[in-house]
Amino acid sequence: MFAGANDRTSSSKNNEQISRTFSKLMILGKTKSALQFLFRKAEEGVLKLDDHVPSKEGTLCTVREVLQELHPTGKDPNHESLLSSSCQKSLPFDPVLFEALDGTLIQQVALRCRGSAGPTGLDAHAWRRMCTSFKQASWNLCSAIAG
Repeated sequence: MFAGANDRTSSSKNNEQISRTFSKLMILGKTKSALQFLFRKAEEGVLKLDDHVPSKEGTLCTVREVLQELHPTGKDPNHESLLSSSCQKSLPFDPVLFEALDGTLIQQVALRCRGSAGPTGLDAHAWRRMCTSFKQASWNLCSAIAG
């Protein structure tokens, strides 16, 4: 009986450490690394949506129900903030606005950026590395982005 209680305590500490490491990676904007860490640490693999897990209240509910509780309710966008197609045609952009964009500016911005992966699948750390670590190739990349 004592060994079982000890196992639960070590399991609780292990879960707490996993939680702290995952949170730290998420705060650093390393979403991909955080998820990979969880998959490596998972003892039973990925949960299915209909699997039962304990909720905050201590009752059993499905993974789907837990995720639905966490997901915010959807709202319609504010129509004043959206551009209509007729409005887009009447707003030409002055090329002078983009004249300051060059490889140097892209490198400077890459050094200051923080955050997780966007549509490219690369987080800010990966962009910093690509834009600064490979001499001429980095410069060519930054110049191409500016172009």
